[in-house]
Amino acid sequence: MKQTRAFPAAEAAIVVAVFACFVFLGLLNEGRRQSATAAFDSYSSFDYRPGGYRAWSELLRREGVSTQPFERRPAYLNGAVAVLIVANSSSDAVALAQAGKSVGGFAAGDYAQLRNWVAAGGRLVWLLDGSAAEPQNSSRLLSRNTSADETTPLGFPPVARAHSHGRESLGLVPSAFTEGVTTIAAQSALRIPFDESARVTPIAADSGGVLAGWYQIGKGSVLVITDESLFQNSRLRLAGNARFAYNIAAAGLRPGATVAFDEWSHGFQNGDTWWTILPRNVRFGLVLAIGTIVLWLAGGLIRFGPAIRPPADTERSSDEYLTSVAWLMQRGDAARKAVRDLAELCRQDLAHALGLPAGTTATALALRLDGGERGERAALALMELDRISGYEKPSASELIRAADICISLRKEHASHGHTRLGARRPHLRRSA
Repeated sequence: MKQTRAFPAAEAAIVVAVFACFVFLGLLNEGRRQSATAAFDSYSSFDYRPGGYRAWSELLRREGVSTQPFERRPAYLNGAVAVLIVANSSSDAVALAQAGKSVGGFAAGDYAQLRNWVAAGGRLVWLLDGSAAEPQNSSRLLSRNTSADETTPLGFPPVARAHSHGRESLGLVPSAFTEGVTTIAAQSALRIPFDESARVTPIAADSGGVLAGWYQIGKGSVLVITDESLFQNSRLRLAGNARFAYNIAAAGLRPGATVAFDEWSHGFQNGDTWWTILPRNVRFGLVLAIGTIVLWLAGGLIRFGPAIRPPADTERSSDEYLTSVAWLMQRGDAARKAVRDLAELCRQDLAHALGLPAGTTATALALRLDGGERGERAALALMELDRISGYEKPSASELIRAADICISLRKEHASHGHTRLGARRPHLRRSA
């Protein structure tokens, strides 16, 4: 009777404990990472938290607009992108500084390429950081980490803090950007002053200045919005903000054009890691290789036993030996050779018994045997044996039939085989 091996409780407990440690460390690291950045609004299309722009990206995608993250410097921008949404945040700079990473920013070449791209027909949506505490113009705000220049080739208008913020509702100028929008809810007090924005066409404004406006450069346009919180995940639940977000990105957009969200400003300043630059199939292969090595080490360190113990008595009987040999012969198609050997042996014995040469054919032997009822049966059996020996792949039943015929004919006619059955001879009487 087979005995199952006892469950290796100690080995299983060690494996579970090690796995639990890895899971705990992973969760702890993820919790620390989340808590380190939970206080900041990232304005990133990857961020699902209230301060991210993931809902904006999903809104455009569900409306049939092609969207993608742009994870390179603006210097690499080309005509494949129709609309670029840039939301620089001072919170990102603070988070990077607290993490001990260098704080990057746009260089002069980035601004020059942005202007060339806009002049060629692109639309730049530039959102200002509402966390700025001191009145300052947008040029200082946007290039604070790159150079001492206070102007950029894009000609951003100056921005100041409005004292009337929150006292009145925003007015919307009828345009393609405000189509279907009845009201929007803003939080920032930053505005573009009316007396310093002669070339800026207002989109949304109040008495303190312009909240959102646009101006043209070449064939393209630049939209400046002084409140990044308008399009946060937590604010797009408002119908007016959601409609305004869609119009800002998709109004007048040609079919199939791409709207890109700048992500280089949200964590890509330090370049890519060696893992992220690897192709996806290479990363998948590395994961499989590491998993294989871990399994190999686990199999080498932890001694496993067979699932079922072998029986204690390993001695084989003659029946098992014959069965094994039969299986081997069956796999080697030995039935054909066995049938032909039986037929040849039977013909030789019959020829010797009938006084004929050893090479006599089965037909000649059958003619000699044919005589009387017994001879006729023997002749038919011999011809049947000869027919079976001609098969290329005889079956098991045909092999048994051939052996039965051979034994019967040799028993009846072979002189050195089994004695012929007949009347018993009387025993000789012993002498006294």
